[in-house]
Amino acid sequence: MSMMRTNKEMGSKKKSIDRFASPLSLVERWIYFVGAVWTVSYLSFCVYRDSIKYFGVLNLHDFGKGWFWLVRDQDISNLEWSFWYAMFWRIWPWYAGHVALGKIMEWNSPANRKYIFLIFALMCICQLAGWRFVILFLLHCSVMYVTSLCSSTVLVWIVSLSALSTLNFEPFLTLMKSLVEEDKKETWYNFLVTTLALANIKVTSFCLEKCWHNINGKVTKGNQSKELNTGTSHQLEAGKQSTQGRESVGYSFIDLLCYVFYLPLFFTGPILTFDLFKDQMNAPVPQNTRGHLKLQSLHLLRFCFWAMFHEFLLHFLYFNALQNNTMVLKSVSRFTLMGIGYLHGQFFMVRYLVMFGLPGTIANFDYLNPPDGPKCISYIYLYSDMWKFFDRGLYSFLKRYIYIPCGGSQTGIRRQTIGSLLCFLYIFYWHGTEYDILLWVLLNFISVFFEKIGLAICSISIVKHIETDILSAAMVQRIHAFFSVPIFIMSCFSMFGFFGGRQVLYIFCKRLITEGTAETIAVKVVINYCCIQNAIEVNRWILRRKKLKQS
Repeated sequence: MSMMRTNKEMGSKKKSIDRFASPLSLVERWIYFVGAVWTVSYLSFCVYRDSIKYFGVLNLHDFGKGWFWLVRDQDISNLEWSFWYAMFWRIWPWYAGHVALGKIMEWNSPANRKYIFLIFALMCICQLAGWRFVILFLLHCSVMYVTSLCSSTVLVWIVSLSALSTLNFEPFLTLMKSLVEEDKKETWYNFLVTTLALANIKVTSFCLEKCWHNINGKVTKGNQSKELNTGTSHQLEAGKQSTQGRESVGYSFIDLLCYVFYLPLFFTGPILTFDLFKDQMNAPVPQNTRGHLKLQSLHLLRFCFWAMFHEFLLHFLYFNALQNNTMVLKSVSRFTLMGIGYLHGQFFMVRYLVMFGLPGTIANFDYLNPPDGPKCISYIYLYSDMWKFFDRGLYSFLKRYIYIPCGGSQTGIRRQTIGSLLCFLYIFYWHGTEYDILLWVLLNFISVFFEKIGLAICSISIVKHIETDILSAAMVQRIHAFFSVPIFIMSCFSMFGFFGGRQVLYIFCKRLITEGTAETIAVKVVINYCCIQNAIEVNRWILRRKKLKQS
């Protein structure tokens, strides 16, 4: 049974005037808060302690020379972060040049700004990755654009998935590896695959919007299409937006290239669907430009701080290196094991906060508003919210182009389940058709499915009667939190498999579940229960703050 996050969502009539007020007593809330903070602190200490204890048996290649003033080695075994941290230092001059060119064109020739952006981006990618990369991207864009001229969304999806297949199967993998020279660790090959997958999403977004735009143009000359009444009216409305603004971004091939190769969002995202990109690029410039520049500069400092803080902690918490050694993973205490899983999730969130935040802020200088970075996962206990608030751009893409066309949330649980299943199947195919990804996606889908079952149970009249007229609001919250624990634990294990692969997932399952005693399992349930209750209260506090700001 999925836990509801506010008294209104629980259907309680016994709520106070402030619908964001907690039904729990102050003492109970403090117990949950202290329990959650103590758990995080102790798990982190266990990882720090075992980082020192097992340092001598860990792989030497997992460590590099740390900051000289700390006199400690640094865990560099996370290849994704190590690559992009170094890559951002190489991209920074190009980002600065992009911002400078954007301001020059904005003041002198705003109508030609998108062309300058495109030329500058192509120069940057050629310098960083090579002209072969650019040719490959142009080939993908050309094929997809020609497909969109048929105005068939089904055909666009077929070609898009076929293009994704070139990232998953031979002989295309060997061909792409041949484009990269002197790449023993395959870091540049992974860079190519990642950016191509990201570009595929953007090209697909553009082509689907173009198809809807073409269909809308035909409909306005005759009778209304049925598609206008099946969840795409908002999508078609994007084609009617006024182009009066700084420039005119439309549906030409050049506009596709300007969208895909938009430099700030090209390498890591976040994903900004084309309907939003088009509207924001065509919107007039705000008047308070000086205040805007100052605010974005502060945002840059904020994300730089989190990047350096991430680097700092990797001198003390070697959770990546500990996980890479399966013998050590089988030897550490269960609390250390839980700490490794927890820190993997937190640092993964911080990595993408930086990897989305820095490029997103550069885009903000152009008055674009890409999706925010991930929400702190300590305050997320429903896995449907994890998908909604972690990679918000990917979530928007899935919702707009897959979930809503399948019926959305207004067509009953059967259609909702089919829509969710198709979204997760796409995620599996997009991330790479590997067994580890399949396990991760399958557990994710089961978690979200159980949440929907919980919502359906809570909507039954007798259950609503019990929650509304018999139980107190505080008791309803406790019951929902308790039944959220197993789903929350399942979602955590899905992430363990995503971070470390199936072998690491099997070790976590064996040591924390099958080999656990009744006492240890009870401790895990209590710990997670406290964390869920604390997350509920934090979310309620955030909602109250937003409400006060709006009023």
